[in-house]
Amino acid sequence: MLRDKGHKIISCILQAAILAAALSGCGQTAGDINSIAKIQEEAAVDTGEVQDTPAEAAGDTGEAQDESAEASGTAGETEDVPEQSALKSTDNAASADDPDEQINDSYEDILFMYKEAQDGKYSDKEVERMGLDTKLVQYGWPFASLNEEVRYLYYDLDSDGSDELIIIYFDDIADIYGFDGTNVRHAFSTPYKSIVELYPDGMLSLSSFIGMKYSYTTWYQYDSSFADFLPVFEINSDRENGESCYTFCAYNMSDEERKEVEDCYNNYGSYPVWLHEWSSEISIQEYEKLLPTASPVKLPAGEKIDDLKLPTDRTPRLKPHAAKTGTIELTDSVQYEANIFISNFAEQRHNGAETYTLSGDSDIYDLVYFAFKHIKMNSYDDLTVDGSSYVLSLEKVNKVLDRFFGITLSEEKAEEFYNDDYATTEYYGDGNFYLIAADGEIFGDIAVVKEINELEDGTYEMLFDVYAPSADIYDTGEKDAKALYHLRASEAYDAEDISWRTTGSAIVTPYHYNGRYTWRIVILYIDKQ
Repeated sequence: MLRDKGHKIISCILQAAILAAALSGCGQTAGDINSIAKIQEEAAVDTGEVQDTPAEAAGDTGEAQDESAEASGTAGETEDVPEQSALKSTDNAASADDPDEQINDSYEDILFMYKEAQDGKYSDKEVERMGLDTKLVQYGWPFASLNEEVRYLYYDLDSDGSDELIIIYFDDIADIYGFDGTNVRHAFSTPYKSIVELYPDGMLSLSSFIGMKYSYTTWYQYDSSFADFLPVFEINSDRENGESCYTFCAYNMSDEERKEVEDCYNNYGSYPVWLHEWSSEISIQEYEKLLPTASPVKLPAGEKIDDLKLPTDRTPRLKPHAAKTGTIELTDSVQYEANIFISNFAEQRHNGAETYTLSGDSDIYDLVYFAFKHIKMNSYDDLTVDGSSYVLSLEKVNKVLDRFFGITLSEEKAEEFYNDDYATTEYYGDGNFYLIAADGEIFGDIAVVKEINELEDGTYEMLFDVYAPSADIYDTGEKDAKALYHLRASEAYDAEDISWRTTGSAIVTPYHYNGRYTWRIVILYIDKQ
């Protein structure tokens, strides 16, 4: 195998992107709480608990921001293939004697999610909230695109007798789903401004450009046992300095390496990090020998998502997208408690991402980092420093996660915490999380809740704005910072010494925590700042 045999496999942590290609509930409510009024009446009682408010200073967490490159390419000649079967009738249950019927039936929920989103003209946030992983949102789907051009078809990628599900948009592949024998898996999505070509026997090429000088084509091979595309080799082109070709580790894997990949799928749901990395350079002649000799596949037109009919007894996937049943009055106590609660998220200043999203189902790294920054800003004494790392116990992390999400991390789950980029300073061990110890003065933002809507599923929608207080509020003592949490939306925008930064929304549920009534987050969004 053409990779560095000394390369040590140190992690199976998932990554959301391979170069420029994106392949791609919470805890139960505690307590019998029937109205937001009751929550706030109880919350107004002084229980002796210290309110969580933005601290005067916090450190630079050193979080790396994702970068993506715009890409484009050209498609080659294609060959026609026979029309594949359309979606099986949803009126009949799958037959236990028909494996193909069972596989196709397992794709129905995915298709119904597309149909639900398209019929409801969901926003990209709502599509994400319902758990649908699709790059169609890059084109404004489903609320602002030509939805009649979204189609689906079944096609046997690797000629093993079992179909995969392909979503196409304007005749181009948008998303691919596979079935691993037990579960449907999201196998691939085409990044924006990239060209994908599918070849016989499950080979797929992704071509992208980075500016005017650089381009690359990554080749993937579909593996039905994992129901996923594995990266196998790539060509990088530098128009000024020539070409370099590399093989990925997934090419010609040994039995031992394949077992490692299988273990990673079983434990983490995806292939290990080292499959993203190429190692040994090969000549252009060797590279060309690896390329498929057949022409790209020309897929059939497929069926329109628009023409699907949702079962009348189907429960919508987007439960937080429930109808509003009323608007809660923002009394003084409700306004104050709501501002403080959301400020615990707004204070962390989530710069860089288009939308910052956090829920109890978020990646463990995001959850731990939320707890870490919350503790750093509100109870710094709970941190210790060991060399270049902050040390934070699992117990203290779980206290924060229980408070805001109603969840805790098990020891086994905590062991998944790992950062490849900072392997020596960010990891979990001996009951503690180790995180980068970098300091820098910042001041926490505040949130001002504009509206609270009661939803028919028992949750509440909070709409809010985020404001940045000036430094003198904290430094000079001219104003009491806590007074800011009493601000109403009508007052905040024109208030002195604070400036508007961004907006956000949250779905929350009533929560009885540590003897008092409050909320916990179902899912929270903060727009780019």
